Amino acid sequence: MDGFKLTAWNIEHADKLVDALTDAREAVRTRAEQRLDAIRDEIAALAPDILLVSEGPNGEARARTFFDVVAPVHDLVVRGSADRRDYGMQGNVSSGPQWLWFLVRKGLGVRAELLHLDRWQAMTEAASRGEHKNGRWDVSLPRLVEDRLEFEIDRRHGHWRHPQVLQVTVGEVFFEVIGGHLKSKISFERPVGRPDDDDFFAKNPGLVADLVKSRVKITTECADIRHYIDQRFAADPSAALIVCGDFNDGPGKERIERRFLYHDLIGTLQGEVFFARRFLNHALFDYEEAQRLL
Repeated sequence: MDGFKLTAWNIEHADKLVDALTDAREAVRTRAEQRLDAIRDEIAALAPDILLVSEGPNGEARARTFFDVVAPVHDLVVRGSADRRDYGMQGNVSSGPQWLWFLVRKGLGVRAELLHLDRWQAMTEAASRGEHKNGRWDVSLPRLVEDRLEFEIDRRHGHWRHPQVLQVTVGEVFFEVIGGHLKSKISFERPVGRPDDDDFFAKNPGLVADLVKSRVKITTECADIRHYIDQRFAADPSAALIVCGDFNDGPGKERIERRFLYHDLIGTLQGEVFFARRFLNHALFDYEEAQRLL
């Protein structure tokens, strides 16, 4: 195999789509079947060799049912477990139905398997010098107390959707694809005024606390992924690693980041230029700027 095509796609609420296909209401079933057909057609048009799906169905059984229809020429890579904890997915059927799944084209001639989460957590613990342990780490989160912004110093956080690592062997070549779907930046606070108002943040301290809290969580999730990457490079300076998925990060820095955090998530994942051999190059590096936002 001289090359391969890797595609990452967030198929929004795929688990709900599985339920809608058996809904008692005919109109709901019809819309679901139309969307299912559209997803199948899109995957066929993309024709990926390796496909990473985020917001996939909950659990191996539902995932098989779904992907047998929308990706019939791909094999689903599974752990052979019905326990969500083996995939590091928090929540339950009602609150945690956004799983990460890898699929590999049938007949591709590769060996593909998922890294055990115990291995991930041992490596992130080592790289963080014990700060990350058993998939969790300390964070300090803002909160609004009456009209004051304060910090909860001693809090813990971990991945709601644990990254999955696809280990691929092609002949004598070995590489890893790290697939992630990081925490959402969504906020249900009702702000006062317009986001571009000069005093928008001053008028909405509760929103500020909520937005910064989400970004603290998501940034530390990026740091956990970077700990895994650093430990892989420590073990093998020539490790072939690809990071992809839904990182809930737009291009550049948003206003909230420019005001309060001044960093972006991709920069956290890429590494430090002072350690150039461990620095990740973006897949869009060789494309013109206008094409990078497509």
